Amino acid sequence: MNSGMRRWIVPILILAVELLIGFLWLKPLAYHQTISYSSEDLFTDTDRYGDDGLLGGVLQPGFYVDNSIGACVATPAFPAERGVYRITVRFDSNGPSWSHPRQTVSRVVAADDANDRGLARLVESEQPFLSGADATVTYRADITAADEYRVLCQIDPGIDGQYVLVREITVLRMTGDSVLRDLSGLLLLFTLIDLLLWLQIRRKEAFSAWRREHGLVVMLLAGIVCFACFPMLEQGFYFGDDLYYHMRRILYLAEGIRSGVFPVKIQAWGHGYGYAVGVGYGDLLLLPSALLYLLGYSLTACLKGYILLMTVCTAAFSYLTCRNIAGSRLAGITGSVVCTLIGYRLSMAYSGSMFGEFGAYSFLPLVILGMWGILRTGAEREDRRKSENILAFALAAIIGSHVISTLITGVMILLLCLLWIRRTLDREVLPSLFRAAGKALALSLWFLVPLADYLLTMDLDVSRGFVMWRYGLRPTELFLTLPDAAEVAGGFAYLGFASLIILAVTAGLLFCGLAERQGRFRTSDGWKVLILEAFCLWFSTKLFPLHSFAQKLPALYHAVETIQFSWRVLNYASVFLAILAAVSVQILTDAPSAASGEGHSAVPITPASGVLLASVLITVTVLQSGEYLQDVVRDGRVVHQLGEYRLDDSYHAEFSLKGESGTLSDTTPGLETAEGVLAELIRRNGTTVRAQIANPTDRPQEVRFPLWAYRGYRAYGRDGSAGGRERLPLSSAEDRRVAVTIPAGFSGEVTVRFCEPWFWRLSEIVSVLMLLYLCLGGKLTETVKRIGDKKQVNKGDEA
Repeated sequence: MNSGMRRWIVPILILAVELLIGFLWLKPLAYHQTISYSSEDLFTDTDRYGDDGLLGGVLQPGFYVDNSIGACVATPAFPAERGVYRITVRFDSNGPSWSHPRQTVSRVVAADDANDRGLARLVESEQPFLSGADATVTYRADITAADEYRVLCQIDPGIDGQYVLVREITVLRMTGDSVLRDLSGLLLLFTLIDLLLWLQIRRKEAFSAWRREHGLVVMLLAGIVCFACFPMLEQGFYFGDDLYYHMRRILYLAEGIRSGVFPVKIQAWGHGYGYAVGVGYGDLLLLPSALLYLLGYSLTACLKGYILLMTVCTAAFSYLTCRNIAGSRLAGITGSVVCTLIGYRLSMAYSGSMFGEFGAYSFLPLVILGMWGILRTGAEREDRRKSENILAFALAAIIGSHVISTLITGVMILLLCLLWIRRTLDREVLPSLFRAAGKALALSLWFLVPLADYLLTMDLDVSRGFVMWRYGLRPTELFLTLPDAAEVAGGFAYLGFASLIILAVTAGLLFCGLAERQGRFRTSDGWKVLILEAFCLWFSTKLFPLHSFAQKLPALYHAVETIQFSWRVLNYASVFLAILAAVSVQILTDAPSAASGEGHSAVPITPASGVLLASVLITVTVLQSGEYLQDVVRDGRVVHQLGEYRLDDSYHAEFSLKGESGTLSDTTPGLETAEGVLAELIRRNGTTVRAQIANPTDRPQEVRFPLWAYRGYRAYGRDGSAGGRERLPLSSAEDRRVAVTIPAGFSGEVTVRFCEPWFWRLSEIVSVLMLLYLCLGGKLTETVKRIGDKKQVNKGDEA
């Protein structure tokens, strides 16, 4: 056997083992299962109450319970393999339609796991609220192990007079979703294993050198990420004010992609009537989560994937920023700990569910890194160009994540330029800033053009004033972990006591003049960052005179109140604290020893003081964030209501149409026609609606579709007698629904779908081209230069 064949033996064996494992793992998923129960097949439990037991009483035949009779209706125990299941329940109930500590809900439970908490973790079930006469809910359950299970329809024991009457329950195994979900997980796992094996076998020396140089940093950053994400080990997720809003975004972004639309600007919220969330909120960072949903993962898992991805980005980007500004890995790790584990960032995820701002936060350190690279004294031209690209990339990511964070970022960049005005006006720096802004604009055109188009041409309900001084923080709240008055979250945390240590130490070091290191971070730079930090803290608290500001400068105040809550500026306060922590650690590490007789002998510090400060800051930050995360796990309300049944309600917010009759989207959508016109809804696919319509009258008639009339919809008709497709007139009705004019004598199929204007598509193309230029521009330039050099050499040889 020659050497060429031997080198393929190991890869072939690895591939064979992976295929065998995949076959054995996926084979149990590849079968269909449908179980249906009528009311005569069901049982009632007459003694079930609270969390003490799963089915604590005696089961007896029955399909109706109320508070005076019992606690739940249950199916017989049925065997089920692991996989994704869809449960459909038809019922009558007067249960609540919103959240309570104990709800009138339906869910799937393991028959032998005799506790409501599901200690064996055999199933994670969505829990739809049961409310309505002759109603139907559909939800999903993820079963993780083969066992016997039941479907429960339970009563909230805390509210008298409730009842549940179950007519039918159907359990359907989603074979495709089950296989896709597990197959994607196996592919990812095998890819990671194969990459590590390839590096260890084929690139052993280079990989070993990389591990020796970067392995400790990578493991420390991984530890930071794991610590920040450990509450996600809980099944379900922690309730926050904006949780359902962002779950809708993931769900309907996935549904829009499934319907063949991309980008998804109008998502099918409110029984499909639509909401322009994609115009006001960039969905780019949510795409991985939407793809996970399409692969069969639950919405809970998709949300956790988003948080994990953004946490990895925050830890990595903050480390790179602090390491480059301060100049050492120890400083970078310290800054990463502060930036990633600071209470404000954790509260965004686990208490407020502010996932748009949470995603934008990950890129704020890169904004500071890009600005630092451009403004830094003595920066080389090539380094400044790299900083331009970093700043452009960060700005584009923030713009495409959260508009309010974009506004705050614009103000912060303006303040940075004013504080470093002499550097800003430098003949090389100012053009560099404009180039970075131009690149960011080109990268963001895909989002900015539709946003500007709708704001300028449509009557949207975007004016929502906030009494900002009502929501300012008390100064003491900046440093404490606070309980949640509503008792639905684990409390709130902001900056913590580590921030006081950082501010005190940094101010002391700057006051002593220990930051005089030309070309990196000087004393004047430190004071300016401290000024920005102090301004952010002042503005976020009730100490800032917002009330007087509103009275004396109302026009400017109305522009400022766009950010809604003054404490939003704590996102940049957190990043500035991380940078100050890193710089302080590095100043102490680089300080000359007092015993050597060099430097500031009056200051009793040694290089070991930097390590000590880093240890103190990391310890205090970890302890306080750990206290908050413990409160989340102990006191936060874990919810599973993350399916279509709850997220399909109507929604009216900033990008809704003014004058829309929101009550229409509370009901099952249908068509509204004039007398004599026949219309039947055939199919909905996202915001694409198909209907069979006949207009036997002798004049055009209007048919209203269950879609809010955002600009961009088009209607096409295919007359059965004529056979061709024609574009039909479309307008906005008085109640703001899409109204299609049906010609006289028309009989055929009408399709209404959203079509992006040509200039939206053009803006998307420009953004993609700019992204390719930033990613490949340098390599293409080098390639062209190399080809040119070769041609010159060849010409010289010929001569």
